[in-house]
Amino acid sequence: MPCSPVPPMAVASLLSPGSAGFAPLRLVGGGSRCDGRVEIFQHGTWGRVLDDQWDMQEASVVCRQLRCGEAGTAYNPPKPERGTGPVGLRGVRCAGHEANLALCNTSLPESAPAAGIAEDVGVICWGERRCTGPPGDGVGGQPAPDSKWVEIYYQGSWGTVCDDGWDLSDATVVCHQLGCGGAVEAAGSAQFGEGSGQIWLDGVNCSGAEAALWDCPARPWGQHDCGHKEDAGVICSGLWREL
Repeated sequence: MPCSPVPPMAVASLLSPGSAGFAPLRLVGGGSRCDGRVEIFQHGTWGRVLDDQWDMQEASVVCRQLRCGEAGTAYNPPKPERGTGPVGLRGVRCAGHEANLALCNTSLPESAPAAGIAEDVGVICWGERRCTGPPGDGVGGQPAPDSKWVEIYYQGSWGTVCDDGWDLSDATVVCHQLGCGGAVEAAGSAQFGEGSGQIWLDGVNCSGAEAALWDCPARPWGQHDCGHKEDAGVICSGLWREL
């Protein structure tokens, strides 16, 4: 999460593949963004993570980095579910407390033997819980929709999204990307508070079918005519996994 004095549930945070600072991870082939085979984004491409001693220490770090709660299972996928692309990391040793996989002892593919018994690795994270909104928004004891302003991580820093043209199609992409269910409302005019620092995106124009916000048409990164009083937000509903 960005280093700003906001409640921990106040920001919908998106990590872009081009982010600097540490290599983004994703889980593929599972039932949600919080389970599946581990891949790491380096040098402009997604690569497999291979290991011969993958266990709960490493899985815990992956789930923490993805903000998917606690690790439930560390496993090696069966042959039909193994990857076929380039290898990003081979050999990972974590203590289990690291904030991201890049802080563990790792070996890059070029420094590892050409042949070995290392296999693809996977995790299942147990971080599912219901969306909660601001105090008092719940009705009859039911959880309220999850309301947040949107921030995106790019080139080593967090920034907000301007509300110019912001609509329900844009909010739909954010909610789906974060595993927060469907979009209930696309909020503008800093409805959930103002962010600080960089404004990364302006003029976002999603169709609603994109997998990630940065797949949507928009002005170039960092180019905008907005202030933080125009920060965009979303209200999502349904089950979500801890961010």
